[in-house]
Amino acid sequence: MRIWRLFTPIISIFSLFAYGQVEAKNVNWTGYLQLDENVALPFNFLLEQTQIVILNGSEKITLTRQSNTPDSVDYVFPNFDSFLRIVASKTNEMKGYWYNKQRGEHYKIPFYAIPSLTLDDPDIHQIAGKWETTFGIETNKPYKSLGVFEQTGTKLTGTFLTETGDYRYLTGYTERDKVVLSTFDGAFAFLFTAIYDGTQLKGKFYSGNHWKTEWIAERNDAFELKDAASITYVNSDTIPIHFALPDLNGDTLTFPNSLFDNKVVIIQLMGSWCPNCLDEAVFFEELLGSYKKRGLEVITICYELPKTLEQKIAAVNRMINRNGFSFHFLIGGDAKKAVASSHFPMLNEIVSFPTSLFLDKRGKIVHIHTGFSGPGTGIYYEQLRKNTVELIERLLQQ
Repeated sequence: MRIWRLFTPIISIFSLFAYGQVEAKNVNWTGYLQLDENVALPFNFLLEQTQIVILNGSEKITLTRQSNTPDSVDYVFPNFDSFLRIVASKTNEMKGYWYNKQRGEHYKIPFYAIPSLTLDDPDIHQIAGKWETTFGIETNKPYKSLGVFEQTGTKLTGTFLTETGDYRYLTGYTERDKVVLSTFDGAFAFLFTAIYDGTQLKGKFYSGNHWKTEWIAERNDAFELKDAASITYVNSDTIPIHFALPDLNGDTLTFPNSLFDNKVVIIQLMGSWCPNCLDEAVFFEELLGSYKKRGLEVITICYELPKTLEQKIAAVNRMINRNGFSFHFLIGGDAKKAVASSHFPMLNEIVSFPTSLFLDKRGKIVHIHTGFSGPGTGIYYEQLRKNTVELIERLLQQ
């Protein structure tokens, strides 16, 4: 027996929520993005009168209702050019589409939803702990990752850390020999499936419906990734930092600049389309609130997906308005690491968005951090915050 008998007919749900004729209720649902004919990515959400709240582990993402027609209701993600469309149906199912305009005007993935169910599996495998993970095992360019998971009953939470960032808040379950983890934040839809044989996890990683790869993992409490401060480094001390880039008013800001004389400066290379970048920007806003009066400045150079300068500026302004950022924002150009590398020829290369350069009061690069271990990484995030605060304190005292 499948799931359809659990539904209230969606035409009545759709009609009531579309026209505001029902009180807001915290109704728990599980949605499924249909990545292909046989693979669906689960995500948990609350459906309320004027909003949807997606639950990625401890992360909550609130989508607001933007528009409705007689046939559909759109719920918009807060930080990305992305939305869920619930479509009216006369069948006993909730259904619709996820539209992600960051990947193109016509990029969409169908989804359906059912009231959330509770798993009760007496044969529970213990997956909690640290896992040395290799992605891309079927390719000639495999890459390492660190899986860190917590477990309560059948429920799993955690993430995968890589040398260029993390896969953010993952939530899922273990059932018999099966492991499923996923996240859905409007920019990315990640699904990790695996079979556990008692020693190894082996499965597939899906990014939306456009990319997938194979992965394998083994327990290893001693495994650590390459130091994020060693990946991008200064190649030449004789080449100074110099760039001239447009700000959000279309004016050019040149660096060096007297605005930053005798200041500790963080230069953040990022994109408004990048959840890891957004996590880092939120942290930098906290730092700026604590240390700006003592001489900290943040310059954020954005490498954006839209084609024109005007569209790039609009995308960055949308991010700023939704998050209240107060940095010096510049447009670096297209969302390509080669473009970012061209602005900093004194470095070996930029391999990730975000990458952040920390400058002392003389304008010298003293630290470079590749990627960002966000709040979904737990203790790794807390350690990164601690190390960064200690670095800023030390630089301000010089």
